[in-house]
Amino acid sequence: ALAQALGLPPGAAAAAGGGAPSGGAGPAPSVPEISSLRLTRLLLSGIKLGDKGTCMIAKALESGSCSLKELDVSRCGISDHGGVALFQALRAGGLAVLDVSWNSLRGDSAAAMQAAMQTNGTLQSINISHNGFSDPDAARVLMSLTQHGTWRNVDLSYNNLGSGSAIVLGELVEMLGRRTAELIGCGLYTKAWDLEARPAGKIDRSEWLASPQLSYTGGRGSGSSAGGGLQLSRSRSARVPRHLEIGDQLEQGPVLLNVSGNPLGFAGLRQVLHALDSMSVLIEDASLEAHTQGGGRDSGKGLLLPPWPLHVLVASCNIDIADTPPTGSALEGLDSNSPNPFLPSLFMATDGALAAAGAGAGGGTVDKKKKGKDEKKGGKGKGKGKGGGADDGGDKQEYKLSIQSQSMNLCSPAGKYALDLSHPASALAVRHLLSLQSQLEQATERGNLPKSVALMIKELMLDDKPIKVEKLAGLSEAASGKLSFRVVCPNILLATEPAPLTEQTLDWMMVTLMDKSCAELWKLSVMQVACSHFYFTWEQALDLVDLFDPELSMSERLRAAEMMYARCTNPLFFWENALPVMPPLQVKMLIERVADLAAFDFLNPAGRYMLNLSRPLDRFMACRLQEASALENPWAECKYYLNWRNATLGGAHLSAEKLMRLRDYTIPVTGTLRIDYVTYMVPDPETSQVCSEEEVLDLFSKLRYVYQKYAATILDLRRQHALPGESGLEDAAERQRRKEAERARLQRRSQNAVPSMAKTLGALITENSMAALRNPAGTDDDDGFIVDLDEPAHAHGYNGGGAGGPIGGDSGRGQPWWAPAGFSAAKALLKRWQVMSTARHEKAAAAAARRGSGTDASGSGNSRPSSPLRMQSTKADAPRGATPSKASRGSGSKAKDDAKGSGSTGPKEASVYPPPSLRTAGAHMTSKEIEVTEQLAMQLLMVRSLEGCSVVLSRCSARHVARILYFYMTVDPAKGPKACALLMEAMSPLVACKLLYNMYDVPLPLLPPEHRHLLLAAMRPEVLKTLAMTQQRVNEAALQRARELRILAQSFAAHAVVSSKQLIAVLKFLRFEQDRVAFTVTLWSRVVDRNPGIYEAYQVLTEAEQRQVQHRLGHWHVWMTLGRPHGLHFYLDIREQEQKDIAKEIVKLAVKATAAAKKANPTKAANHLLNLRGNGSSMSIPEDDKTWMMMESSYQSIEFDFMPSPEQVEARRNAAASKIAEVWRGISLSRAVVRAHREAEAARGVSSDPVGVPVGGVLPAPPQPRPR
Repeated sequence: ALAQALGLPPGAAAAAGGGAPSGGAGPAPSVPEISSLRLTRLLLSGIKLGDKGTCMIAKALESGSCSLKELDVSRCGISDHGGVALFQALRAGGLAVLDVSWNSLRGDSAAAMQAAMQTNGTLQSINISHNGFSDPDAARVLMSLTQHGTWRNVDLSYNNLGSGSAIVLGELVEMLGRRTAELIGCGLYTKAWDLEARPAGKIDRSEWLASPQLSYTGGRGSGSSAGGGLQLSRSRSARVPRHLEIGDQLEQGPVLLNVSGNPLGFAGLRQVLHALDSMSVLIEDASLEAHTQGGGRDSGKGLLLPPWPLHVLVASCNIDIADTPPTGSALEGLDSNSPNPFLPSLFMATDGALAAAGAGAGGGTVDKKKKGKDEKKGGKGKGKGKGGGADDGGDKQEYKLSIQSQSMNLCSPAGKYALDLSHPASALAVRHLLSLQSQLEQATERGNLPKSVALMIKELMLDDKPIKVEKLAGLSEAASGKLSFRVVCPNILLATEPAPLTEQTLDWMMVTLMDKSCAELWKLSVMQVACSHFYFTWEQALDLVDLFDPELSMSERLRAAEMMYARCTNPLFFWENALPVMPPLQVKMLIERVADLAAFDFLNPAGRYMLNLSRPLDRFMACRLQEASALENPWAECKYYLNWRNATLGGAHLSAEKLMRLRDYTIPVTGTLRIDYVTYMVPDPETSQVCSEEEVLDLFSKLRYVYQKYAATILDLRRQHALPGESGLEDAAERQRRKEAERARLQRRSQNAVPSMAKTLGALITENSMAALRNPAGTDDDDGFIVDLDEPAHAHGYNGGGAGGPIGGDSGRGQPWWAPAGFSAAKALLKRWQVMSTARHEKAAAAAARRGSGTDASGSGNSRPSSPLRMQSTKADAPRGATPSKASRGSGSKAKDDAKGSGSTGPKEASVYPPPSLRTAGAHMTSKEIEVTEQLAMQLLMVRSLEGCSVVLSRCSARHVARILYFYMTVDPAKGPKACALLMEAMSPLVACKLLYNMYDVPLPLLPPEHRHLLLAAMRPEVLKTLAMTQQRVNEAALQRARELRILAQSFAAHAVVSSKQLIAVLKFLRFEQDRVAFTVTLWSRVVDRNPGIYEAYQVLTEAEQRQVQHRLGHWHVWMTLGRPHGLHFYLDIREQEQKDIAKEIVKLAVKATAAAKKANPTKAANHLLNLRGNGSSMSIPEDDKTWMMMESSYQSIEFDFMPSPEQVEARRNAAASKIAEVWRGISLSRAVVRAHREAEAARGVSSDPVGVPVGGVLPAPPQPRPR
């Protein structure tokens, strides 16, 4: 009946349905006669037509009398038989809208549609959703759209489209983009568009529906008007048989393609995004060119881009799909740690054993000889293990990528491929590879890529027959067969700096993700796909992050912020601009999660990184560092110029030779990667403008704020972290009273009032946060004796265990503090100190008498204090003013003998120095430092109580405290650790924890590991628990300070270049060694006046800091930047070729300078290599032509100081004189203060102590010294 209504005669209708499968036997139903019902829309959704009824309707559509424009046969139970008939009927045209959704169409229907679309010229909308089309079938449907020019709305949702169909979809998108660019150039694009009336995919049905004409015929007949009956007719619109080319439909408006609900997978969605972005770039370039030709500005700013010609819907697509190798496939030679198993991961770049271990775990190659032997054994039936037999080996299949593999990445296509040419996407993939090969060749010719970056197609086979690469260019979509080949190329093919995602592609992502039906996790998956290939501006990243609700989806929002931050073109801009507008709580959480990766500057990523590659953020950043190194490519200039310095992966070092081919490797999905990144790009001194002084002052203000906050944290820790004791914590007033009383008591016992007044004033009065900043936890920056403001132990309410404890409290006047520990060497040391002090006093008195002075050594203004401690001895001790001297050592021979008798020898100057990384401040001392340490250790034994020891030790630097402890443990290995444990419990916890544990601000331990173990064994568990907690808190505060300073350094270096004077000012402002090293590394490439500016700034650093800078930036890089060795300290391991070349050059310079000096003045010539050591031992060799040969053949490491130039000597002499004058002025002012104070007290009749301090009082603040 429907066929007759469409104009098909009854006999023809019956014949049309005769070939269709029948639903069952039985009499044929009576067919009513309908005479010429001229229809334009026929909606049969849900009617069980089956294939038989569909074939009848298809036959009617093929007849010339059918006027139908829209047909809906969804949910009609149609299979391929009816689908083929229906699509074949489309070849004649006429039908404009077809809906065959929710049926069972498969491959035959897709092939029929592809053939029909080549001639059809009327179809505008087709809905084939929910049909179960496979990936090849859907690819054929999409390929048919590339040959058709009238479709405007195609619905392929909820089928089985995979990554192969996505490739064809990408080709369709790019074809529309090229056609759009042509229309923009002609000025015809969007000229006749009315997006409000006809949005994307809207079909205009008004031209189909004309005024109906109703007529009645009296007779019954076969449908002719002569027979009579009811006849409903509409005027027929003219059919458009003309077949149009792709893009012609854009004259009416944009088109719509719906692929929602398909399993596109990660690779498929990435291909769609890449195609949409390419189309957007074509439209932007064409619009800019048309704008320029029309008289607009070349920049194109403010240019309004036209809308896209195509809208693609991908909602609810399955993205999280992973490839699994087929069962029984051979995986030998593949790297299991690599995202692309055909490319080696960084584990293959490690040195030696770990690389071999990784290969054994599935990441290496197979030994061909061993494999051949195993195969022979397997053939004889003697193979061991799985796969040892010949049968097992024959069952294995080689793992290759197919067109539907999720591991296939056409932007990094290395791998083995096995393509079925019957799939339409196979020919497109081959065409893309050839295009990529051509692009790489062109980039290499332009110099944008090194010659090693190339794409090669090898092992090309078609149906197991070898073919030449040239034949691939003629491969068409109609080809058939099995094509296999291998693509060899690096992992990174990037030639220029990454460009951000186009704004139109971002708008498409925003519209797609704003759909309320999209789950939050699905949004994250889409962003992860976008982040795997594209980059974003900080505005785009912030827009995508704002898609997540700040309160309901905080976790997803933070994960999205991490990804967007890592994939910004420059993450630093996101850090500076996006964070201030985000909610404060989320900013705080994001900073904690980003940690050391904060304020990452892609243009200057210099710094130290420790990346956990199992975290997405860290892995993204590792990829960014790899891309930055690949773009810079500094090793092309010098083989020692590597961006990744000191790189380790899983604890194994990465080979320098393999790091020169960093493009070849992938970032593994697990492991810990440590890098010191170095950039070698420097500013142009002619065009670069140095930052202003206001910017430097602003930096100082920010640094000061960070240090003040750190000081407040440290001071708070001093108040909170106290070792356990009986009395517990005291209030602030009581603690202050006891501190002042103890200070007054010690001052009354002082010997040298006036000579030591400058240092005493600084120790007693400077109680503020800036003093804590200078030495927050007892560290010092030089070998001199400095003041530590750590609070004494008794101020915290403990005294080494408390009264009645196992150690005992204040031992009183009868028992010294070291007696409970059984420190047997103490008496011998005290007797030795008494003899030495007496001899020094007598010598000083004799010297004073010779000068005709009536005062003793302590009264003379120029006499040297007895010791840096300036402590008064007990009644049995030496008289006041005793000054140590080398000449008086002989007087203490008896004391030395007593000390030897007790088994104590004391520390000695090392004859062989270990490498700097193994030296400790407490154990490795020079002879002068040993002498000072002996004096301090013996004077400390004269203090009776632990409370007094705590005050004395609070005046010492941590380095001197470590040397004292090392001295005690050396002279008495049995009881010394116990005595040191008593002192440790009397110290401030902030100082004690640094002597036992590794601290962030102390790169090298203060004590050797074996001595620290002895101390840990001698201390009480509850004390160790408190010290461990203190150490953790101090390290957290130091790490937080270092992170904040790194953010300031990265931001400052990103926006300004500096001069050497500004760099010197910044380094002098910084307080800690780690901070100075970090700023030096960050600003090293931002200095304009590099020669000799960096050389002058380099001398501001200490020797330890210079070694760290050389280690992190590279020895050769630092040496080539400095350009001169004068006045510098060097330690070079000549087993490494880089340091060996530096040592050779410096030795040649020294030999040349020495020869010139001898020639100019033979009597005053001297060697230029001072304090020369080989393998840690002192050596003295002449500086001549054979010097380097002797060093190279006999030593593995050399250490020396290069003689300073005459200008440096003069500058140092002037600086020393100025320092002495400044100190002397301070002492003079302090004397004036003391004198004035005494006169004022005498006038009022108030008694004071010998130094002019009232009992329980506080010294007045001294006046500030005058400037130089």
